[in-house]
Amino acid sequence: MIRNCRITENKAYERAPGVTVLFDSKTTLINCIIDNTHASRAFQGGGFPNIGAEGALTALPGSDVLLVNCTITDNTGGFEVCFSEASRVINSIIREHFDGVDLKISHSNIMGPTDGVGNINADPLFVNPSVGDFRLRVHSPCIDSGTTVDLGVDITGSSRPVDVIGVGRDGPGAYDMGAYEFQLPLGDLDSNGRIDSRDLFLFRRQWMIQSESD
Repeated sequence: MIRNCRITENKAYERAPGVTVLFDSKTTLINCIIDNTHASRAFQGGGFPNIGAEGALTALPGSDVLLVNCTITDNTGGFEVCFSEASRVINSIIREHFDGVDLKISHSNIMGPTDGVGNINADPLFVNPSVGDFRLRVHSPCIDSGTTVDLGVDITGSSRPVDVIGVGRDGPGAYDMGAYEFQLPLGDLDSNGRIDSRDLFLFRRQWMIQSESD
């Protein structure tokens, strides 16, 4: 299991960069980021010449990969899953062209066809991807668009899920897609993701009111 990790700026000229999952193995990635990897050509070997496994993540034949709340973006070669029927992707952002055999994807932001439950294809609105900041902006379509998983924190250790009222799903299952959970600003008293006049109204209404325990 790989948890709360960032794999970035890996380069290779003979084999796949990023993460390579070999034959007949099981790997789980949780709250991980894979970005800015680069390969010059496809991996060849293992009796499967030129299988196109040059992407950020390569699951070779017989492997079983589970991605939960991961972000894969800005890589050369794309996201490759080769002959991996058991692989699954949940609550993740994959802004790459990818290829897979019966890859099971749900509640994720992916490039290309969005077959599967809860999938979308949209700009995730990262804070500043040019400098590797893949947190979500307040209007990101990935906020509260995931599904319930057994995670209490994101890649930074911040609480997850955080429910932005009126966005995506509401309630305890309001998980975000990707490695980062959008965190409400400190002064956001109505939990709508912004500090605005309504927050000021709520603050003034509650000013100097004591709790029953005081």
